[in-house]
Amino acid sequence: MSTKEMIYNLIDGFSEEQLKDLLTMLQSLKYDSDAEDDAYCAKLYDEYVNGSADDKSGKISIEDFASELGINLA
Repeated sequence: MSTKEMIYNLIDGFSEEQLKDLLTMLQSLKYDSDAEDDAYCAKLYDEYVNGSADDKSGKISIEDFASELGINLA
């Protein structure tokens, strides 16, 4: 019996909820999320280092923050 067939036999008795959890776990194995996270963090860091001094103050108006989140304060 192949590995794939053993897996099919094993999951055949799983509940729908167990299958959803298993799917989530399998999808996380398919992609190297650490590499994606590292690349994203490196991009953010580069944007910070190469940004203007205003960007580095860490201050943002509530209006600008709301706008970035797609929230209309009016």
